[in-house]
Amino acid sequence: MVQPENEYASWPGVTNFPSQMNKDYMAFVEQQLLDAGVVVPFVVNDNLNIGNSAPGSGLGEIDLYGIDAYPMRYDCGDPYIWPTYRFPKTWDISHANYSPSTPFTIGEFQGGGGDGWGGVGEDRCAILTNNDAIKVQFKNTYSFGVAIFNVYMIYGGTNWGNLGYHGGYTSYDYGASITEDRQVWREKYSEMKLEANFLKASAAYLTATAGHGENGTFGVPAEIAVTPLFGAINKGTNGTRTNFYVVRHADFASLARKLYKFTVTTSHGNITIPQLGGSLVINGRDSKKHVTDYDIGGINMIYSSAEAFSWSKNHNDGRVLILYGGDRDNSEAAFPISLGAPDVIEGHGVDIRRLGGAWVLQWTVNQERRVVRIGKLRVYLLWRNEAYNYWSLELEAPAPVGNHTSPSK
Repeated sequence: MVQPENEYASWPGVTNFPSQMNKDYMAFVEQQLLDAGVVVPFVVNDNLNIGNSAPGSGLGEIDLYGIDAYPMRYDCGDPYIWPTYRFPKTWDISHANYSPSTPFTIGEFQGGGGDGWGGVGEDRCAILTNNDAIKVQFKNTYSFGVAIFNVYMIYGGTNWGNLGYHGGYTSYDYGASITEDRQVWREKYSEMKLEANFLKASAAYLTATAGHGENGTFGVPAEIAVTPLFGAINKGTNGTRTNFYVVRHADFASLARKLYKFTVTTSHGNITIPQLGGSLVINGRDSKKHVTDYDIGGINMIYSSAEAFSWSKNHNDGRVLILYGGDRDNSEAAFPISLGAPDVIEGHGVDIRRLGGAWVLQWTVNQERRVVRIGKLRVYLLWRNEAYNYWSLELEAPAPVGNHTSPSK
């Protein structure tokens, strides 16, 4: 893809230009690229999110409509005060209005914050956009079914020779996930890694249809918001779809600890989670991705309240699944009885019961690693901060698997 312009509609005075002039200008820029032999799709990032240059808008339209957004804004002086006026709640609707025929694209999404002369320093910007912001803001963005997602910045680096802009000083660290000196100690880097690996391993997400988020749905209290994404049919469930549910505080900046139960439809009927007692929890500035009928390379996970990091398939036709959660989270997952009886082969404190046609596992997350064997499937149950230390490596593989990313590599 090529982006002919950048946030064009936001520049001073542009909105005062005649609309035909703006269309003529965009068409002129695109034609220069075509004349130079550039024939890949054109993409735009409309930071006003009003359909500027979207497909079907006439002269100057592009192939792929995208937006950009910086919902945490830039007040690095008060990094623990989250602004509320830019938190997106209706991007599913705006995308359907402006560009329903193209993948939902975000050309820029806030991954840090820029400091300036006389400012408070980039480390304060890193606090504003820290791992909690990543958990809440990024997962909220996934709930709209974003298919192309670009973070600004993951690495900012240094503004050598003032190549950036006059408002910035020598450092362009930007409070990003990777520091200016190329270190990855900021926790937000690890949180982004967890989420990226989940998306890479979850093919059903790319074809899922985003539902509209509402408070108090699926049996949760009114203080909690749930956004569903209804996915493709899971080949291991005889026709049941893989669904994703993004759960957060209705007041996304809340610091409260809120308990809830969660009722969903699965291949084993309607289930209220957790089934083995207790409640799920949103603890402060956090958000969860719950899944139902999740495909693990042909093995079905009926549901999981714990979040998935990734899964892989080994040469012996076995599967490895990594689930994680926050400290003291009451977590639960269920698997078909056809896989065989679960066996805890490492750790303690996993309650295993058979309910109907499912084996249900429940555990309270702590720093102890647990490993459960269920037939050819091994499930690792981790504390989130321990999952930070796990990596998903891809080895060489013959075509066609070797041509793209895959948990089978």
